[in-house]
Amino acid sequence: MSQINAPDFFKNIISHCKEYGFVFPSSEIYDGLGAVYDYGPNGVLLVNNIKEYWWKSMVQMHENIVGIDASIFMHPNTWKASGHVDAFNDPLIDNKDSKKRYRADTLIEDYLDKQNGKVEKEVEKAAKRFGEKFDAALYQETNPRVLEYKAQHDKIYERLAFILNSCGSNPGPMDSFLVLRGIKTLHLRMERHCSNGKKIAEYLKTHPKIEKVYWPGFEDHPNHAIAKRQMKDFGGMVSFVYKGTTDDAFKMASSVKVFSLAESLGGVESLINHPATMTHASIPKAEREK
Repeated sequence: MSQINAPDFFKNIISHCKEYGFVFPSSEIYDGLGAVYDYGPNGVLLVNNIKEYWWKSMVQMHENIVGIDASIFMHPNTWKASGHVDAFNDPLIDNKDSKKRYRADTLIEDYLDKQNGKVEKEVEKAAKRFGEKFDAALYQETNPRVLEYKAQHDKIYERLAFILNSCGSNPGPMDSFLVLRGIKTLHLRMERHCSNGKKIAEYLKTHPKIEKVYWPGFEDHPNHAIAKRQMKDFGGMVSFVYKGTTDDAFKMASSVKVFSLAESLGGVESLINHPATMTHASIPKAEREK
């Protein structure tokens, strides 16, 4: 081993395993799914036996270990031949009309680039036609075909921006770490969340300035039976109708001390908001009143 270059040595082992069908165990911690190699046509039973024994010895024999069976043993070329790309974690979209498969993160970007390319092509053609007196900026502001391409581009771009702003993009490594760390105490926090929500709902229901309280824990709530059947508790989200004008409702929401006037579904803070002018402001008034 000391006389052989270590990287080349391991490359030779990997090549040998992939060619002759030997099992090459690897760790997803250091190299992701790219480190899981094909085990060959004759290694199916052996691989299953190893996986089963490992699973029992690591998971079933230890009370403090939870197993998630998510590893994929497949040669990268096999994965690619099945219609996927080389990277195993790329989300793909199947288009039923074109019978093609696209990467989700590039499909929209390719469309936007295509629309920009059409605009540039129109400007180049016009520049050749009109010569030195051609005003590219004015042409893009007045030409019907260019305006149509821009409108198509802006429509998709604005929709994408709205979705990213409302739902967020893919979580990063640190985001995922925080979720995994925080989920360990989620059950305890949800119990307190539900008990606090119940106290607030019961308090509001008897308050003289509150006209109506919507909370699925109340038996008169239209979805109480469904919530009782599906849930262990009734959550901490409460809606209520305040007696008075919209200005009165805003004054009340701005005067609370423990809660903050803001909108969010992902935080742990206690928040209050006026849906008609905040979270649901984009919905037409006629639709909201239904």
